[in-house]
Amino acid sequence: MSQKSALLENRMIGKENNFDFMRLAAAVMVLLSHSYPISGNANEFFAKITNGQWPLGGVSVAIFFVISGFLISMSFNKTHSKFRFVFNRILRVFPGLICAVLFSTFIIGAVVTNNNLNDYLTNPQTYDYLKSSFLFPVYYELPGVFTGNIYPNSVNGSLWTLPYEVLFYALVLIIGSIGWFSHKTRETLLLLFVLVLYLNIFSPHIFDNYNFYGISMGSANYLLGYFLAGTVMYCYRDQIIISRKLMLCSFIVILISFKFGGLKEVFMIFGSYLIICFAYSQKIKMYKINKYGDFTYGMYIYAFPVQQFVIWIFGGGKMNTFFHFSISFIICLACSYLSWHLVEKKFLSLKLLHKNKREPEHEQFEVLSS
Repeated sequence: MSQKSALLENRMIGKENNFDFMRLAAAVMVLLSHSYPISGNANEFFAKITNGQWPLGGVSVAIFFVISGFLISMSFNKTHSKFRFVFNRILRVFPGLICAVLFSTFIIGAVVTNNNLNDYLTNPQTYDYLKSSFLFPVYYELPGVFTGNIYPNSVNGSLWTLPYEVLFYALVLIIGSIGWFSHKTRETLLLLFVLVLYLNIFSPHIFDNYNFYGISMGSANYLLGYFLAGTVMYCYRDQIIISRKLMLCSFIVILISFKFGGLKEVFMIFGSYLIICFAYSQKIKMYKINKYGDFTYGMYIYAFPVQQFVIWIFGGGKMNTFFHFSISFIICLACSYLSWHLVEKKFLSLKLLHKNKREPEHEQFEVLSS
Protein backbone atom coordinates (compact mmCIF):
# COMPACT_ATOMS: atom_id res chain seq x y z
CA MET A 1 0.00 0.00 0.00
CA SER A 2 1.42 3.39 -0.99
CA GLN A 3 1.72 6.17 1.55
CA LYS A 4 -0.55 8.29 -0.62
CA SER A 5 -3.38 5.74 -0.59
CA ALA A 6 -3.01 5.39 3.18
CA LEU A 7 -3.59 9.10 3.80
CA LEU A 8 -6.75 9.75 5.76
CA GLU A 9 -7.77 12.41 3.24
CA ASN A 10 -7.77 9.87 0.42
CA ARG A 11 -9.64 7.28 2.45
CA MET A 12 -12.38 9.86 3.01
CA ILE A 13 -13.25 9.97 -0.69
CA GLY A 14 -16.69 8.46 -1.16
CA LYS A 15 -19.55 7.89 1.26
CA GLU A 16 -18.63 4.53 2.77
CA ASN A 17 -17.34 4.43 6.35
CA ASN A 18 -17.92 2.70 9.67
CA PHE A 19 -19.09 5.71 11.67
CA ASP A 20 -22.70 4.54 11.85
CA PHE A 21 -21.63 1.15 13.15
CA MET A 22 -19.36 2.67 15.81
CA ARG A 23 -22.02 5.12 16.97
CA LEU A 24 -24.64 2.40 17.31
CA ALA A 25 -22.15 0.13 19.09
CA ALA A 26 -21.28 2.96 21.49
CA ALA A 27 -24.98 3.57 22.22
CA VAL A 28 -25.47 -0.13 23.03
CA MET A 29 -22.34 -0.03 25.21
CA VAL A 30 -23.87 2.87 27.15
CA LEU A 31 -27.04 0.86 27.64
CA LEU A 32 -25.03 -2.11 28.93
CA SER A 33 -22.91 0.07 31.21
CA HIS A 34 -25.99 1.70 32.73
CA SER A 35 -27.59 -1.69 33.30
CA TYR A 36 -25.09 -2.31 36.09
CA PRO A 37 -26.04 0.52 38.49
CA ILE A 38 -29.69 0.58 37.43
CA SER A 39 -30.06 -3.14 38.18
CA GLY A 40 -28.17 -2.76 41.46
CA ASN A 41 -24.87 -4.33 40.44
CA ALA A 42 -21.80 -2.23 41.11
CA ASN A 43 -19.09 -4.41 39.56
CA GLU A 44 -19.07 -3.20 35.97
CA PHE A 45 -16.70 -5.43 33.99
CA PHE A 46 -14.86 -2.70 32.05
CA ALA A 47 -14.25 -0.71 35.21
CA LYS A 48 -12.70 -3.86 36.66
CA ILE A 49 -10.28 -4.49 33.81
CA THR A 50 -9.21 -0.83 33.77
CA ASN A 51 -8.57 -0.86 37.52
CA GLY A 52 -11.49 1.44 38.22
CA GLN A 53 -10.40 4.14 35.77
CA TRP A 54 -13.34 3.97 33.38
CA PRO A 55 -16.71 2.24 33.08
CA LEU A 56 -17.80 1.08 29.64
CA GLY A 57 -20.12 4.07 29.41
CA GLY A 58 -17.14 6.36 29.85
CA VAL A 59 -15.26 5.01 26.86
CA SER A 60 -18.51 5.15 24.88
CA VAL A 61 -18.79 8.86 25.66
CA ALA A 62 -15.23 9.37 24.45
CA ILE A 63 -16.01 7.54 21.20
CA PHE A 64 -19.09 9.68 20.63
CA PHE A 65 -17.22 12.94 21.15
CA VAL A 66 -14.25 12.00 18.98
CA ILE A 67 -16.62 11.07 16.15
CA SER A 68 -18.62 14.23 16.77
CA GLY A 69 -15.56 16.47 16.59
CA PHE A 70 -14.53 14.89 13.30
CA LEU A 71 -17.92 14.85 11.56
CA ILE A 72 -19.23 18.19 12.80
CA SER A 73 -16.02 19.89 11.64
CA MET A 74 -16.48 18.22 8.27
CA SER A 75 -20.08 19.38 8.15
CA PHE A 76 -19.11 22.98 8.88
CA ASN A 77 -16.37 22.87 6.26
CA LYS A 78 -18.77 21.61 3.59
CA THR A 79 -21.65 23.94 4.42
CA HIS A 80 -21.56 27.35 2.77
CA SER A 81 -24.08 28.96 5.07
CA LYS A 82 -23.51 29.34 8.80
CA PHE A 83 -27.27 29.63 9.19
CA ARG A 84 -27.66 26.30 7.39
CA PHE A 85 -25.10 24.71 9.71
CA VAL A 86 -27.01 25.87 12.80
CA PHE A 87 -30.37 24.93 11.28
CA ASN A 88 -29.17 21.41 10.47
CA ARG A 89 -27.86 20.90 14.00
CA ILE A 90 -31.19 22.03 15.47
CA LEU A 91 -33.10 19.64 13.22
CA ARG A 92 -30.89 16.77 14.29
CA VAL A 93 -30.90 17.30 18.04
CA PHE A 94 -34.17 18.78 19.20
CA PRO A 95 -37.15 17.06 17.51
CA GLY A 96 -36.11 13.62 18.76
CA LEU A 97 -35.15 14.99 22.16
CA ILE A 98 -38.46 16.80 22.63
CA CYS A 99 -40.39 13.62 21.83
CA ALA A 100 -38.26 11.59 24.26
CA VAL A 101 -38.85 14.12 27.04
CA LEU A 102 -42.60 14.14 26.35
CA PHE A 103 -42.62 10.33 26.34
CA SER A 104 -40.82 10.20 29.68
CA THR A 105 -43.14 12.80 31.20
CA PHE A 106 -46.60 11.85 29.99
CA ILE A 107 -46.28 8.12 29.26
CA ILE A 108 -43.71 6.62 31.61
CA GLY A 109 -44.05 9.26 34.31
CA ALA A 110 -47.84 9.21 34.34
CA VAL A 111 -47.87 5.41 34.62
CA VAL A 112 -45.09 5.07 37.19
CA THR A 113 -45.67 8.00 39.57
CA ASN A 114 -46.80 7.10 43.06
CA ASN A 115 -48.51 10.48 43.28
CA ASN A 116 -52.13 11.08 42.43
CA LEU A 117 -52.28 11.63 38.66
CA ASN A 118 -53.85 15.06 39.06
CA ASP A 119 -51.13 16.03 41.55
CA TYR A 120 -48.49 14.74 39.15
CA LEU A 121 -49.87 16.71 36.22
CA THR A 122 -50.14 19.92 38.23
CA ASN A 123 -46.80 19.62 40.02
CA PRO A 124 -44.30 22.33 38.95
CA GLN A 125 -41.53 19.71 38.97
CA THR A 126 -43.27 17.93 36.10
CA TYR A 127 -43.02 21.02 33.95
CA ASP A 128 -39.49 21.74 35.07
CA TYR A 129 -38.59 18.36 33.59
CA LEU A 130 -40.11 19.42 30.26
CA LYS A 131 -37.54 22.21 30.15
CA SER A 132 -34.95 19.49 29.54
CA SER A 133 -36.09 19.71 25.92
CA PHE A 134 -33.99 22.89 25.72
CA LEU A 135 -31.00 21.36 27.57
CA PHE A 136 -29.82 24.39 29.55
CA PRO A 137 -30.20 23.08 32.19
CA VAL A 138 -31.25 19.43 32.12
CA TYR A 139 -33.68 18.21 34.80
CA TYR A 140 -33.50 14.58 35.88
CA GLU A 141 -36.42 13.93 38.24
CA LEU A 142 -40.19 13.73 37.98
CA PRO A 143 -42.47 13.79 41.05
CA GLY A 144 -42.99 10.32 42.48
CA VAL A 145 -41.29 8.58 39.54
CA PHE A 146 -38.86 5.70 40.18
CA THR A 147 -38.60 6.65 43.84
CA GLY A 148 -38.65 2.97 44.84
CA ASN A 149 -36.12 1.78 42.26
CA ILE A 150 -32.75 0.52 43.43
CA TYR A 151 -31.26 3.45 41.46
CA PRO A 152 -33.88 5.96 42.60
CA ASN A 153 -35.42 9.10 41.11
CA SER A 154 -33.32 9.63 37.98
CA VAL A 155 -35.54 9.47 34.89
CA ASN A 156 -33.01 10.04 32.12
CA GLY A 157 -29.43 10.32 33.32
CA SER A 158 -28.10 9.99 29.78
CA LEU A 159 -29.15 13.51 28.84
CA TRP A 160 -26.24 15.04 30.75
CA THR A 161 -23.91 14.94 27.74
CA LEU A 162 -26.22 16.63 25.26
CA PRO A 163 -25.65 20.22 26.50
CA TYR A 164 -21.92 19.70 26.00
CA GLU A 165 -22.54 18.38 22.50
CA VAL A 166 -24.55 21.49 21.61
CA LEU A 167 -21.96 23.73 23.29
CA PHE A 168 -19.23 22.20 21.14
CA TYR A 169 -21.34 22.74 18.01
CA ALA A 170 -21.25 26.43 18.91
CA LEU A 171 -17.48 26.17 19.38
CA VAL A 172 -17.10 24.70 15.89
CA LEU A 173 -19.16 27.58 14.52
CA ILE A 174 -16.87 30.09 16.24
CA ILE A 175 -13.49 28.55 15.43
CA GLY A 176 -14.61 27.74 11.90
CA SER A 177 -15.81 31.30 11.36
CA ILE A 178 -12.45 32.76 12.43
CA GLY A 179 -10.63 30.41 10.08
CA TRP A 180 -8.97 27.89 12.37
CA PHE A 181 -9.93 25.03 10.06
CA SER A 182 -7.78 26.39 7.23
CA HIS A 183 -4.32 24.99 6.47
CA LYS A 184 -2.71 28.32 7.35
CA THR A 185 -4.11 28.65 10.86
CA ARG A 186 -4.91 25.09 11.91
CA GLU A 187 -1.83 25.09 14.16
CA THR A 188 -3.82 27.33 16.52
CA LEU A 189 -6.46 24.63 16.82
CA LEU A 190 -3.74 22.06 17.49
CA LEU A 191 -2.33 24.28 20.25
CA LEU A 192 -5.80 24.54 21.79
CA PHE A 193 -6.04 20.75 21.85
CA VAL A 194 -2.57 20.49 23.44
CA LEU A 195 -3.63 23.01 26.11
CA VAL A 196 -6.82 21.07 26.91
CA LEU A 197 -4.85 17.82 27.01
CA TYR A 198 -2.29 19.42 29.34
CA LEU A 199 -5.04 20.61 31.70
CA ASN A 200 -6.62 17.16 31.74
CA ILE A 201 -3.29 15.55 32.62
CA PHE A 202 -1.87 18.02 35.13
CA SER A 203 -4.87 20.01 36.41
CA PRO A 204 -7.93 17.82 35.84
CA HIS A 205 -9.97 19.48 38.60
CA ILE A 206 -9.09 23.10 37.90
CA PHE A 207 -12.60 23.98 36.66
CA ASP A 208 -14.64 21.67 38.90
CA ASN A 209 -16.15 24.48 40.99
CA TYR A 210 -17.40 26.44 38.00
CA ASN A 211 -20.89 25.86 36.59
CA PHE A 212 -22.91 27.72 33.99
CA TYR A 213 -26.58 26.91 33.25
CA GLY A 214 -26.09 23.32 34.29
CA ILE A 215 -22.78 23.03 32.45
CA SER A 216 -19.90 21.85 34.62
CA MET A 217 -16.73 23.49 33.37
CA GLY A 218 -14.77 20.51 34.69
CA SER A 219 -16.80 18.11 32.56
CA ALA A 220 -16.61 20.52 29.62
CA ASN A 221 -12.81 20.55 29.80
CA TYR A 222 -12.74 16.75 29.96
CA LEU A 223 -15.15 16.14 27.07
CA LEU A 224 -13.61 18.92 25.00
CA GLY A 225 -10.38 16.94 24.85
CA TYR A 226 -12.07 14.15 22.90
CA PHE A 227 -14.08 16.50 20.72
CA LEU A 228 -10.99 18.52 19.78
CA ALA A 229 -9.06 15.32 19.08
CA GLY A 230 -11.62 14.49 16.39
CA THR A 231 -11.55 18.06 15.10
CA VAL A 232 -7.75 18.10 14.85
CA MET A 233 -7.75 14.77 13.01
CA TYR A 234 -10.15 16.22 10.46
CA CYS A 235 -8.08 19.38 10.01
CA TYR A 236 -4.86 17.38 9.57
CA ARG A 237 -6.43 14.71 7.36
CA ASP A 238 -3.90 15.47 4.61
CA GLN A 239 -1.03 14.46 6.92
CA ILE A 240 -2.44 11.55 8.93
CA ILE A 241 -1.54 8.09 7.69
CA ILE A 242 -3.75 5.09 8.36
CA SER A 243 -1.29 2.38 9.31
CA ARG A 244 -1.91 -1.04 10.81
CA LYS A 245 1.41 -0.80 12.65
CA LEU A 246 0.46 2.54 14.19
CA MET A 247 -2.96 1.16 15.07
CA LEU A 248 -1.36 -1.82 16.81
CA CYS A 249 1.04 0.44 18.70
CA SER A 250 -1.86 2.69 19.75
CA PHE A 251 -3.82 -0.31 20.98
CA ILE A 252 -0.84 -1.56 23.00
CA VAL A 253 -0.34 1.87 24.61
CA ILE A 254 -4.01 1.90 25.63
CA LEU A 255 -3.74 -1.61 27.09
CA ILE A 256 -0.67 -0.57 29.09
CA SER A 257 -2.62 2.37 30.52
CA PHE A 258 -5.23 -0.10 31.82
CA LYS A 259 -2.67 -1.18 34.39
CA PHE A 260 -0.50 1.88 34.92
CA GLY A 261 -3.09 4.66 34.74
CA GLY A 262 -3.74 7.68 32.55
CA LEU A 263 -6.23 5.78 30.38
CA LYS A 264 -8.56 8.72 29.76
CA GLU A 265 -5.75 11.02 28.67
CA VAL A 266 -4.01 8.31 26.62
CA PHE A 267 -7.30 7.65 24.84
CA MET A 268 -7.56 11.30 23.76
CA ILE A 269 -4.60 10.71 21.46
CA PHE A 270 -4.28 7.01 20.72
CA GLY A 271 -7.95 6.11 21.05
CA SER A 272 -8.92 8.94 18.71
CA TYR A 273 -6.47 7.67 16.12
CA LEU A 274 -7.90 4.14 16.37
CA ILE A 275 -11.47 5.40 16.06
CA ILE A 276 -10.87 7.38 12.88
CA CYS A 277 -8.72 4.64 11.35
CA PHE A 278 -11.41 2.06 12.02
CA ALA A 279 -14.02 4.38 10.51
CA TYR A 280 -12.16 4.29 7.19
CA SER A 281 -10.86 0.72 7.38
CA GLN A 282 -10.65 -1.09 4.06
CA LYS A 283 -10.57 -4.49 5.76
CA ILE A 284 -13.54 -4.18 8.13
CA LYS A 285 -16.60 -2.83 6.34
CA MET A 286 -19.77 -2.31 8.36
CA TYR A 287 -21.33 0.10 5.89
CA LYS A 288 -24.86 -1.31 5.75
CA ILE A 289 -25.69 -1.03 9.45
CA ASN A 290 -28.22 1.73 8.72
CA LYS A 291 -30.15 -0.24 6.12
CA TYR A 292 -33.32 0.00 8.22
CA GLY A 293 -32.64 3.41 9.72
CA ASP A 294 -30.26 5.38 11.93
CA PHE A 295 -31.17 4.17 15.41
CA THR A 296 -28.25 5.55 17.41
CA TYR A 297 -29.82 8.74 18.72
CA GLY A 298 -33.09 7.04 19.64
CA MET A 299 -31.22 4.22 21.35
CA TYR A 300 -29.35 6.79 23.37
CA ILE A 301 -32.14 9.12 24.47
CA TYR A 302 -34.69 6.39 25.28
CA ALA A 303 -32.37 3.88 26.97
CA PHE A 304 -32.22 5.27 30.50
CA PRO A 305 -35.98 5.77 31.10
CA VAL A 306 -36.69 2.39 29.50
CA GLN A 307 -34.10 0.73 31.75
CA GLN A 308 -35.61 2.36 34.82
CA PHE A 309 -39.08 1.32 33.67
CA VAL A 310 -37.97 -2.32 33.29
CA ILE A 311 -36.68 -2.29 36.87
CA TRP A 312 -39.96 -0.73 38.05
CA ILE A 313 -41.99 -3.43 36.29
CA PHE A 314 -40.00 -6.10 38.12
CA GLY A 315 -40.56 -4.49 41.51
CA GLY A 316 -37.76 -1.94 41.66
CA GLY A 317 -35.20 -4.22 43.31
CA LYS A 318 -31.97 -5.85 42.26
CA MET A 319 -32.01 -7.73 38.96
CA ASN A 320 -29.63 -9.83 36.87
CA THR A 321 -27.70 -7.31 34.80
CA PHE A 322 -27.68 -9.20 31.52
CA PHE A 323 -31.36 -10.14 31.79
CA HIS A 324 -32.13 -6.48 32.44
CA PHE A 325 -29.92 -5.42 29.53
CA SER A 326 -31.56 -7.89 27.13
CA ILE A 327 -35.10 -6.78 27.88
CA SER A 328 -34.13 -3.10 27.81
CA PHE A 329 -32.29 -3.49 24.51
CA ILE A 330 -35.32 -5.00 22.76
CA ILE A 331 -37.61 -2.23 23.99
CA CYS A 332 -35.05 0.48 23.15
CA LEU A 333 -34.61 -0.93 19.66
CA ALA A 334 -38.36 -0.59 19.10
CA CYS A 335 -38.34 2.95 20.51
CA SER A 336 -35.38 3.98 18.37
CA TYR A 337 -37.02 2.48 15.26
CA LEU A 338 -40.17 4.52 15.87
CA SER A 339 -38.17 7.63 16.77
CA TRP A 340 -36.22 7.46 13.53
CA HIS A 341 -39.11 6.75 11.17
CA LEU A 342 -41.79 8.89 12.83
CA VAL A 343 -39.75 11.87 14.02
CA GLU A 344 -36.05 12.19 13.20
CA LYS A 345 -36.16 11.20 9.54
CA LYS A 346 -39.10 13.49 8.82
CA PHE A 347 -37.40 16.53 10.34
CA LEU A 348 -34.07 15.74 8.68
CA SER A 349 -35.83 15.78 5.33
CA LEU A 350 -36.41 19.52 5.85
CA LYS A 351 -32.73 20.30 5.48
CA LEU A 352 -32.63 18.49 2.15
CA LEU A 353 -35.14 21.01 0.79
CA HIS A 354 -32.47 23.71 1.03
CA LYS A 355 -29.43 21.54 0.40
CA ASN A 356 -26.32 23.27 -0.83
CA LYS A 357 -24.42 21.44 -3.54
CA ARG A 358 -21.31 21.26 -1.40
CA GLU A 359 -23.08 19.87 1.64
CA PRO A 360 -22.70 16.16 2.38
CA GLU A 361 -25.61 14.06 1.19
CA HIS A 362 -25.77 12.11 4.41
CA GLU A 363 -24.92 13.74 7.71
CA GLN A 364 -24.52 11.53 10.72
CA PHE A 365 -25.37 12.60 14.23
CA GLU A 366 -22.78 12.18 16.87
CA VAL A 367 -24.06 12.01 20.40
CA LEU A 368 -22.65 10.96 23.42
CA SER A 369 -23.23 9.73 27.11
CA SER A 370 -22.69 7.74 30.15
